[in-house]
Amino acid sequence: MESLQEQYDEAMLQFSRGDYDSAITKLKTVLQLEPDHFEAQLALGMAYYREGDYATAIAEGRKAETLRPHDHGGASRPAGTNFVLAHREG
Repeated sequence: MESLQEQYDEAMLQFSRGDYDSAITKLKTVLQLEPDHFEAQLALGMAYYREGDYATAIAEGRKAETLRPHDHGGASRPAGTNFVLAHREG
């Protein structure tokens, strides 16, 4: 069985290849095992964003924000993440 890090790495490989459906599936598995995995939560929102599912992207971005509410940086975030967080509802 793959370690959590290996599963996350595989999800990000699928993401980088543009296979967002596979990335979403793998990221959801990572989050089932570790619900507080900030990077996986953020990447899940970005995968939905890349698929054009903006409402889900925003919802997932909000979940990531609750994990690190004071993380207003962005240097380590994937491109477009700030869009997801900036366009959250509420």
